[in-house]
Amino acid sequence: MKKILFYTNQFFGQIGGEDMAYAEPQLFEGMHGSANTFGAPLKDIAEIVATIVCGDNFYAENMETGRAFLLEQIKKYQPDLIIAGPAFNAGRFGIACGDVCKTAKEQAGVEAITGLYEENPAVDMFKKDVYILRVGKSAAGIRKAVPLMAGFARKLLTGEPIGTPEDEQYYAKGKRAADTIFNTGNNSILYPCSPGCTTQLCHTPCKDLFSTSCPNGTTSSGKLGLGVSFLDRLNMIGAVKRTFTASPLSIPGFHLGIRPTTRNASLSR
Repeated sequence: MKKILFYTNQFFGQIGGEDMAYAEPQLFEGMHGSANTFGAPLKDIAEIVATIVCGDNFYAENMETGRAFLLEQIKKYQPDLIIAGPAFNAGRFGIACGDVCKTAKEQAGVEAITGLYEENPAVDMFKKDVYILRVGKSAAGIRKAVPLMAGFARKLLTGEPIGTPEDEQYYAKGKRAADTIFNTGNNSILYPCSPGCTTQLCHTPCKDLFSTSCPNGTTSSGKLGLGVSFLDRLNMIGAVKRTFTASPLSIPGFHLGIRPTTRNASLSR
């Protein structure tokens, strides 16, 4: 059974409202406050072992103390995942959740997620560092936020592949996954094919420059994307940020020359 450490603020931790915004971080064994909403959808694979509750103002003005308390609990419970929030559009709470997640990941090596509304300032502050799920503007959206975050948490806990930001509803981190080029060992490579191709990568002999159809069986009219990548002698497998391809520029029946193309990495993550 996987272990989850939960973080929330004074309101969702049910210790008070704005009057408890300066409450120091405190620990509750098991699920407490809004942590209870995550228990049921994850009960078959994980247990929320403890809940940290901290006042928004206290965390904002005493971040080092808050981080130290978090790291102490991580050391104690050895969680597989941190869930913070969701904080919706609450600025102070959102910043605390983002910082908790970043601290857990960077200083303790523990994956962490939170949920924020798109206008929450913490989104731009932390989206490059941690997974932030898209949730509603207020606590009224918690019924949608919990299944979304719990489903994403399940993937992280089970090692399932994480899809695109659009599919999984998290904010893109602004990083680009590099094109991957594989040497097949027979003077051929795998590389991105033409727009008319139904697959993302084609297996094409490098010297077959003037092919009029995709090797996968899809004929491409107009500009053909099949070409030479000049990496046919490559003796490595790895990711690159940019590739250069010389391609035929043609219409059916006529070859009009060579179109050099430099491709930057795509597929934002």
